[in-house]
Amino acid sequence: MPARADLPRLALLTILVAFAALSVDIAIPVVNTFAAAFNTTSAAAQLTLSVFVLAFAATHLVAGPLSDRFGRRPVLIGGVAVYTVATILCVFAQSIDELIAARFLQGIGCCAGPVVGRAIVRDVYGGERAAKVLAYMATVMGFVPGVAPIVGGTLVEAFGWRAIFVALLCFGVAAFIGCLFVLDETNKWRDPAAVRPRRLAANYLSFLGERTFLAYVAATGFTYAAMLSFHSLSAFVLIEQFGVRIGNYGYWFLGIVFGFVAGTFTIGRLHGKFGANRLITIGLGFEVCAGVLLAALGWARVDAPAAIIGPMMLFMYGAGFVFPNAAAGAIAPYQTKAGAASALLGFVQFTMGAVISTVVTRFHTGNQLTLVTGVLVCALLGLLAFRLLIARPKPALA
Repeated sequence: MPARADLPRLALLTILVAFAALSVDIAIPVVNTFAAAFNTTSAAAQLTLSVFVLAFAATHLVAGPLSDRFGRRPVLIGGVAVYTVATILCVFAQSIDELIAARFLQGIGCCAGPVVGRAIVRDVYGGERAAKVLAYMATVMGFVPGVAPIVGGTLVEAFGWRAIFVALLCFGVAAFIGCLFVLDETNKWRDPAAVRPRRLAANYLSFLGERTFLAYVAATGFTYAAMLSFHSLSAFVLIEQFGVRIGNYGYWFLGIVFGFVAGTFTIGRLHGKFGANRLITIGLGFEVCAGVLLAALGWARVDAPAAIIGPMMLFMYGAGFVFPNAAAGAIAPYQTKAGAASALLGFVQFTMGAVISTVVTRFHTGNQLTLVTGVLVCALLGLLAFRLLIARPKPALA
């Protein structure tokens, strides 16, 4: 367990790392409400999720190096400020295009939390302990995707869709205050050349030349693509096809969260007994088993919420093995470039998720077949790519 003196900082970091999950998951049960409110298509409403993730992904390439150059704290404060302004724009959006644009800006500001938060964990705990600390943070953070849809559905039923952005605004203001008064600077090895274009290109190309780094990217990227495909279509399947009330959707979703929390809690206990790569392989194996079961039930047209949620609980249990270990493994070898490594990992992961899920949703025909097939394909590709790419770890690099 982390030391008691570290708990305030870890609590704030957990909140910051949860920024993206909260911003996406609170809106999951109401994506179809956006379509109705603005009289638009399900594909256009789904863009409120995918453009957020794309902006979030692209900003990784800037946020990480900026924190390597100028320090973690100023980048976090600036990012949270942008997020807060963008959320105000979401509250007052008058068309689906305005909402999509505001969500894009929100994704830009949101990015600083997860990218810089992971780098701070690397600064404070080093490569070896970072995986365990990230696992404990993920266990706590894992409850956010369970609570957020419940809160989102309840707020929409009671006050309308704008209420979810009022809630996010309160969250952003609280995080901004925390960054000002709780967070200290942890970057002791600032790199004056970190944001130079030639240096950035050289850093990113060097990461992409490492098979081990690419293996971790593939594991997280395909896992997140499966998750975002589920997020994008689950409201249409559960609410419109299976008849689940918006206010009750979050309670079904809560079961999936328990799977993820159980997975991260398990690896927290197993840390030191099994290597990170073995744990990732086990997690990806769980994901494949879950994908096979999900697809079998879906193609057999078992039209019930449990046929979707049950297998996804198992999938998320596996994801709990994958994310903390892959994140720690990807940045562990790089002391002075931890921010850049974290940035590229997040950029590829979330870009893969946004692109693949957008493609998957284009095939949605009103039933669960697209959802279950998309999750299975992503799970299989994730396990195959990781096993093909993983190599013996190299010594720590400067």
